[in-house]
Amino acid sequence: MYRVLIKRAGIRPLWPLHRVFSLLAALYACATAAQREEQKIISTGSEARQKGLACRVPIRANPLCARRDSKMALEPAQMPTPAQLSDREIISDDDIAHGLEWYAEIQQCDRASIETYGRLNDPGLSQLLTRVTAYSTEIVAAVAEQKPTYGAINAKIAQFRTEQKEAAQAWAERTKMRLQGQQEQELAEREELFALFVSVVASIAARQVVIVQAQRRIVAAQPGYVPRHHVTVLECGGDSDRWSCELTISAGQI
Repeated sequence: MYRVLIKRAGIRPLWPLHRVFSLLAALYACATAAQREEQKIISTGSEARQKGLACRVPIRANPLCARRDSKMALEPAQMPTPAQLSDREIISDDDIAHGLEWYAEIQQCDRASIETYGRLNDPGLSQLLTRVTAYSTEIVAAVAEQKPTYGAINAKIAQFRTEQKEAAQAWAERTKMRLQGQQEQELAEREELFALFVSVVASIAARQVVIVQAQRRIVAAQPGYVPRHHVTVLECGGDSDRWSCELTISAGQI
């Protein structure tokens, strides 16, 4: 990427110190901001999922949930079976009462999940995930108000699951393109910052050449004077992954 013998004439002057600090922060980062954002999305999404699953374990252990599970596909990402879609039984008052108690219990699970989604700093994903809770809430409200058949409710669930899958795929594609664009931009900015870093090092070497020449003039003007330490010139090369430096004197360039 870069190969620099830092003893060239016409080097740009030193950059302000705050630019150097910004440069070093960029050079020593282990991942680009886009990569860190992607890692955060994965981590937070996994955290929310695990919390939701853990929260539902004791609720599903309730024997009353067995009938609900056999009649309706209410668990996240669950698609209704053909038997559930064709079920013409009208939801009874007892089943509605048990369903409302079930909903009251999972409200705590949903609260914890939505709280996690809010920390994701990705409004697109936050609303996508929260739509699951919004739709399950709508299903419970429709059952309580309309007393439909199980088949009718399962048809609504199947439609939502299909729409949610398509929305998730669209979000994933948009996010992938956005992160790729951010990463490309950041890598280009890093390239520019590294070029600035090289110019800072080059300006140091250029002034060292002047100092070396001054020391040689002093030695030439004072016979018998032998410096205990000779000034040298910084010579560096490579890129940010393979950068190395040494102190040397090149008679041909001084």
